[in-house]
Amino acid sequence: MSSFITLHQVVSRMVNSPFAEPMNWVVQENEVWAIVGKNGSGKSLLSEVIVGKYPLNTGLCQSLFENLV
Repeated sequence: MSSFITLHQVVSRMVNSPFAEPMNWVVQENEVWAIVGKNGSGKSLLSEVIVGKYPLNTGLCQSLFENLV
């Protein structure tokens, strides 16, 4: 099974960012994930980092089809 989305050692140091420590996450093809958490915990920031709205300070974010960031 191939990775659909891979985040490797991702850090996005935006103002008040919850992603100050390197983050790893792999979503395999045909998996379904839900991102849940309290207000201000970084749910929207995570999705915006994945689609390239905000730059990464370090790390790699890629999909099955192309590098996203």
